[in-house]
Amino acid sequence: MYEMTPRFAESCECGPLSLAVIRHDVLEVSRILGRSPDSLTERDIYGQSPIHLAAAKPRVLSLLVEAANIELLRLRDYSGFDVLDMAMAYSSWQCVNGFSPDRCRQCSCTECVTILFKAGCSVRTHEPIDEDHSRSQLNEVLGGASELARRRYIFQMKVMRAAQSRALASHNGVRERHTDCRYSTIWTEPYVAASIGMPDTCDGKSGEEDWSWVYCKGGDPHLGDLFYRHGFQPHPSLFTLLPSIKWMNLSVTYMCWLAEHGVDLFLRSTQHTVTDSSSTVGLFGAHFAFYHAYWNIDVTTDTEDLAILLKHYEAVEIRGLTDGCHCACTIGGCSPFIWTSKKQLDPDCGLGSAAEHLASKYQIYNTVLTKLTYAAAIRFATFEALGLKHTCCEPGDILYVGELHDANDVGVMNEEQAKHLELHEELVAEFEEKAREFLERRTDNGTDFPNFWSSYWIDRIQEVLESLDGDELTDEERRGAEEIGVSRADGIPGHCDSWLPPVLMGLESCHRSVIFQPPLHL
Repeated sequence: MYEMTPRFAESCECGPLSLAVIRHDVLEVSRILGRSPDSLTERDIYGQSPIHLAAAKPRVLSLLVEAANIELLRLRDYSGFDVLDMAMAYSSWQCVNGFSPDRCRQCSCTECVTILFKAGCSVRTHEPIDEDHSRSQLNEVLGGASELARRRYIFQMKVMRAAQSRALASHNGVRERHTDCRYSTIWTEPYVAASIGMPDTCDGKSGEEDWSWVYCKGGDPHLGDLFYRHGFQPHPSLFTLLPSIKWMNLSVTYMCWLAEHGVDLFLRSTQHTVTDSSSTVGLFGAHFAFYHAYWNIDVTTDTEDLAILLKHYEAVEIRGLTDGCHCACTIGGCSPFIWTSKKQLDPDCGLGSAAEHLASKYQIYNTVLTKLTYAAAIRFATFEALGLKHTCCEPGDILYVGELHDANDVGVMNEEQAKHLELHEELVAEFEEKAREFLERRTDNGTDFPNFWSSYWIDRIQEVLESLDGDELTDEERRGAEEIGVSRADGIPGHCDSWLPPVLMGLESCHRSVIFQPPLHL
């Protein structure tokens, strides 16, 4: 920034040494350092020292590093970047591939990074899960770096992790065993333990869980692959560590990557509940993430997104990931597919809207994805259409309140709707058998399954709901009501009675309903 406008550098309060660094004047830098070593403490209005300004100038940086102590090398500017962070960011400018994943050959993009490693600059060994705005984040450091710089930085993190594990094993790191590695200085364990510090979460554990924070700070499958190849294992409970802001920002691509690499996307915490939407740990962190992830995916126009979605569902199907609930809306628990359906099949939009949505969704699904999900879709959509009460995972209540139904309450709820649950199972069996017929019919776009929703399913559901109309009263109860002057009448046009399932609220007209009229003589 300053190189093109030296006068601007002066107006930003750059001192003599900083100006010499900006001009890349090696002789002037040497002269000023020899005459006034304290010039290294100069800071411009952005908090940048001369070492920050030399982060992309190897010859000048070498001179400054020789004269600086470790405290100056760790000094951060007002944006939270230290000189190693700056060197990582500038590395892509000096690389033939920029920050592309293509690995460069015979490139000098990591020269400044290597100089700083040898001078004792440390890579990140731990970051709080919550955002710390006083320093740059790991994803910022690695995201804008060249590919070779990323690899060397992560390799150095691997070295630090090994030293940290040995320091934990020896309790106080008194051994003087040296670790020699490429692109780094020779570390001794007492120095490592003192310089990098131990994560706040360390309690003598193996270290894998402590180092899972690198995946919390990520979001890029490519960076995830780099960490994974260097031995960093994502902990199965990673999702419960994420703050809620991360839940809403995670991409479907990255969640798919986590599922394929051992993260239990539905691991429940037995010690914490969600008390509000900003809770950093929670009972349904993964659910919340899936509930929101599909806001940013458009499978109707983006074939790449559709491929990601298919890959994700296949990964989840292979591992059998569900939340383990026992609600009749699913078999074996709610899967990511069901949780995305809870967002997409909004009961307030009406039965016709739900059928139209399902038909349009399966028009763009390929045969594999259709066969993976059609049975779960039938069970869940039919459950919603019948207006049955969930005993597991009402999205609004669970996500924002964090309360589960008590086991006794579940028994009572199922007993109260036993008749309709039995009907639900009968309909599911019928629908699945009929759906297989539609799946066997071939069309130019694949199977004829989308028409199942817009024809057979919605017609049959409406027929069942009409047959249920008025059947809530037994013959004896109906006769007793008529004896006291209560009569049965057609529903008021445009009026939906409260007993109807919420999914019917969007219909233009309502089916026949029971209206209680007071006797005329009263």
